Amino acid sequence: MDEMKAQRQFQWKTLHKHIEMCELANALTHTPAQLSARECRLSMEKLLSNNIDLPFNIRVVGTEKILAGTWHDLFHSPLNTSAQDIKKIVDQMMSVLISWRHCMGDEVEPKKKAKEVDIFSYNDLAAELKTEKDEEEDENSKVLETLEEELESSILHAMGCGEFFAMIEEPKLHERLKGVTVRFVTKYNEDDVPSLDMSKTVSNAMDIVFKAMACLLVLLEPTPGYLGTTTSHVAKIMSYKGNGGEDDFLGALQLHLQDNGIWQSRVDEVLKLGGSAVAFGEQLKEHVVKMKSISEEDGYSEHFVQAVNAFDTLKNGLRKNAVDQLQSLIRETTQKYIEKLCASTTVAECDGGMIQVLMQAVDKFPQKDMLQVKQKFLKWQQRIQVELHKQEASALGNKILNEAGNDEAEVPIDELAKLLDKFKAEKELKNDAKQLLQQLVWAAMTKVHNQASNHKRLAYQIFSILDGFGKIAFDDFVAESLKLQMQYMQDGLHLLKQLDKFRKLGSDSAGRLKNDVRWGSLLAYLKQLEGLRVVRDKAIRSMDSLASSAPAEHAKLKELCFSGLERPFQVPEDMQEAFVLAMKEMQKSAEDLIDKVGDITNNLHMPKSRWTKDLQPDAAAETVKLCVASTLDFD
Repeated sequence: MDEMKAQRQFQWKTLHKHIEMCELANALTHTPAQLSARECRLSMEKLLSNNIDLPFNIRVVGTEKILAGTWHDLFHSPLNTSAQDIKKIVDQMMSVLISWRHCMGDEVEPKKKAKEVDIFSYNDLAAELKTEKDEEEDENSKVLETLEEELESSILHAMGCGEFFAMIEEPKLHERLKGVTVRFVTKYNEDDVPSLDMSKTVSNAMDIVFKAMACLLVLLEPTPGYLGTTTSHVAKIMSYKGNGGEDDFLGALQLHLQDNGIWQSRVDEVLKLGGSAVAFGEQLKEHVVKMKSISEEDGYSEHFVQAVNAFDTLKNGLRKNAVDQLQSLIRETTQKYIEKLCASTTVAECDGGMIQVLMQAVDKFPQKDMLQVKQKFLKWQQRIQVELHKQEASALGNKILNEAGNDEAEVPIDELAKLLDKFKAEKELKNDAKQLLQQLVWAAMTKVHNQASNHKRLAYQIFSILDGFGKIAFDDFVAESLKLQMQYMQDGLHLLKQLDKFRKLGSDSAGRLKNDVRWGSLLAYLKQLEGLRVVRDKAIRSMDSLASSAPAEHAKLKELCFSGLERPFQVPEDMQEAFVLAMKEMQKSAEDLIDKVGDITNNLHMPKSRWTKDLQPDAAAETVKLCVASTLDFD
């Protein structure tokens, strides 16, 4: 050979080429494990370029090697590798892995069908088997079945390579792994693979790969329903019962998820929140779509308000980071709206409600830049706080008035209390502010009056709050009249509380009276009932005195006066029965005492049998002595 080479004989070149081809074929046949993925690809390309047909089993082994090689490249690429370069590796992996494009119908464009198909791809191998199977004779069927089984095994071996599971174990590479799952699940769903006419073994292999990819995608992407994935994809893997062999791809995946703390915590989270993911997933998607639809030209969007109000519920009901996109959109819009408000020197009436929503929104972001935005927003509010308070009072009054006829809607005590504190902090209120507060008081009294008329139990705090508003919104004599109205209601509530206390002493009036020590509860009720009457009379007199000094307030107060509400505080039948029983018992006790005294005195204390009945008023002493001796001598 050396001599032929030295003489540059063409026979040497031909012989050398044949020897090289033989060495490549020998390596692929006998020592494929010693070849790298790149060497395997180059060897196969060289053999094919020389019109050498490669046996099916060698092409299967080579394709498996090449797919495993892309996993190797993906795993070993430096962390600073660009996203574009990582995408190229993933695209190369897909070109080898997917094995169904040949089964797609004629309506699919040729370019799409050929896209991502490599000469060393499972799609090419599966297509060849399908062609042969369509033309097979009975004696070849078993051979083809064996080749199909080899193809299925090869796909699962390549997917279950060491680098695949190493990426699962390395958190820094999870984003790359997610990229693979997204690409495969997307293609699998787009092409509707389960509906394609594929061989059973290849279809089974793709189904297994899809189950693994879908499970990992759910665990890596917290957005519910992402690419059509669901909690069930994780549940199926975690409940999977395989053969436990080396070729059990899903079983190996299950073990890795169970043995790794990060993955197991994700699994637990997914399975725990599975139900709420279904319930809240569509809501989250809807809010994201609506938030994205907000344009620069729009005013303050209702979509933003809805998203802010729903955010905490969605965050608590979904997985960690599931609401990141919505949170980012809320943050961006919050900053934009706050900047817009802070640039203005006045505030429109409609801005009051939005300011509250923005404060609620900005508190969701503890980051330094958002804290600075909040400080800027608070300083702006301080400059126009009186105007803001007026708007808040107006909005709250309208809200209460609109709900006045709805017994299910409670009086917003907390909101009223906070608003009262804000106005108390102001040194002086102008007339327009006082008028707004007066309207707020009338609205609240309307609501309370309706509830009391319907015998709905009210909270004590509302009356002290209304009294507080009355002191800063009305003249002193009107405020005093309002105070008596509030006192009447408070005393009435205390009366009802005492009634409840008495009723707890027994199941009926007789039992309650029997268990009431010295009738303490009954007498306390009577005392409070009398006190309520006194306050009611004072409240009515005070209200009547406003007829000349404050006719407008008098008319409104007369319409809404609490002192005219007698029904809620009327003595109920069971209490009246208790009074009757008490009086009868007192009467009986008195009669018993009378009988006891009669026994002692022989009834001589009674008018008709009194010992002095026969004595004249001017009877002599001797006569009196004789009378005593004859009537009082009991010996």
